[in-house]
Amino acid sequence: TDEAADWLAKNGFDELYGARPLARTIQEHIKKPLADDILFGRLTRGGHVKVQLKDGKIDFDVTPATGAAAKVKEDETAE
Repeated sequence: TDEAADWLAKNGFDELYGARPLARTIQEHIKKPLADDILFGRLTRGGHVKVQLKDGKIDFDVTPATGAAAKVKEDETAE
Protein backbone atom coordinates (compact mmCIF):
# COMPACT_ATOMS: atom_id res chain seq x y z
CA THR A 1 0.00 0.00 0.00
CA ASP A 2 1.02 3.63 -0.26
CA GLU A 3 1.22 3.84 3.53
CA ALA A 4 3.67 0.93 3.65
CA ALA A 5 5.80 2.51 0.91
CA ASP A 6 5.86 5.81 2.82
CA TRP A 7 6.87 3.98 6.01
CA LEU A 8 9.71 2.21 4.18
CA ALA A 9 10.91 5.49 2.66
CA LYS A 10 10.83 7.22 6.04
CA ASN A 11 12.53 4.39 7.96
CA GLY A 12 14.96 3.49 5.18
CA PHE A 13 16.39 6.99 4.79
CA ASP A 14 19.30 8.37 6.76
CA GLU A 15 20.57 11.97 6.66
CA LEU A 16 24.17 10.83 6.35
CA TYR A 17 23.79 7.83 4.04
CA GLY A 18 20.69 8.81 2.06
CA ALA A 19 18.62 5.84 0.91
CA ARG A 20 21.40 3.27 1.31
CA PRO A 21 19.84 1.80 4.50
CA LEU A 22 16.60 1.19 2.55
CA ALA A 23 17.79 -2.24 1.39
CA ARG A 24 18.41 -3.30 5.00
CA THR A 25 14.99 -2.00 6.05
CA ILE A 26 13.28 -3.94 3.24
CA GLN A 27 15.29 -7.07 4.10
CA GLU A 28 14.42 -6.89 7.80
CA HIS A 29 10.75 -5.92 7.58
CA ILE A 30 9.58 -7.55 4.33
CA LYS A 31 11.91 -10.18 2.88
CA LYS A 32 12.76 -12.14 6.05
CA PRO A 33 9.19 -12.32 7.44
CA LEU A 34 7.81 -13.10 3.98
CA ALA A 35 10.35 -15.90 3.47
CA ASP A 36 9.31 -17.42 6.79
CA ASP A 37 5.65 -17.30 5.74
CA ILE A 38 6.49 -18.92 2.40
CA LEU A 39 8.55 -21.71 3.95
CA PHE A 40 6.78 -22.40 7.23
CA GLY A 41 3.65 -20.29 7.56
CA ARG A 42 0.56 -19.05 5.83
CA LEU A 43 2.00 -19.24 2.30
CA THR A 44 3.33 -22.80 2.18
CA ARG A 45 0.67 -23.60 -0.45
CA GLY A 46 0.96 -20.27 -2.26
CA GLY A 47 -1.27 -17.23 -2.28
CA HIS A 48 -1.14 -13.46 -2.57
CA VAL A 49 0.32 -10.93 -0.16
CA LYS A 50 -0.50 -7.26 0.27
CA VAL A 51 2.09 -5.31 2.25
CA GLN A 52 0.38 -2.75 4.44
CA LEU A 53 0.91 -0.65 7.53
CA LYS A 54 -0.95 -1.68 10.69
CA ASP A 55 -0.49 0.04 14.05
CA GLY A 56 2.63 1.76 12.72
CA LYS A 57 4.29 -1.50 11.64
CA ILE A 58 4.62 -3.41 8.38
CA ASP A 59 1.96 -6.12 8.16
CA PHE A 60 1.03 -8.74 5.56
CA ASP A 61 -2.54 -9.23 4.37
CA VAL A 62 -2.37 -12.84 3.12
CA THR A 63 -4.90 -14.38 0.76
CA PRO A 64 -4.21 -18.13 0.59
CA ALA A 65 -4.19 -19.87 -2.78
CA THR A 66 -7.45 -21.44 -3.82
CA GLY A 67 -8.53 -23.79 -6.55
CA ALA A 68 -6.04 -25.52 -8.84
CA ALA A 69 -2.93 -23.76 -7.49
CA ALA A 70 -3.64 -24.86 -3.92
CA LYS A 71 -4.49 -28.39 -5.10
CA VAL A 72 -1.18 -28.71 -6.97
CA LYS A 73 0.78 -27.57 -3.91
CA GLU A 74 -1.22 -29.96 -1.73
CA ASP A 75 -0.47 -32.89 -4.06
CA GLU A 76 3.24 -32.00 -4.13
CA THR A 77 3.49 -32.05 -0.33
CA ALA A 78 1.63 -35.37 -0.12
CA GLU A 79 4.27 -37.18 -2.19
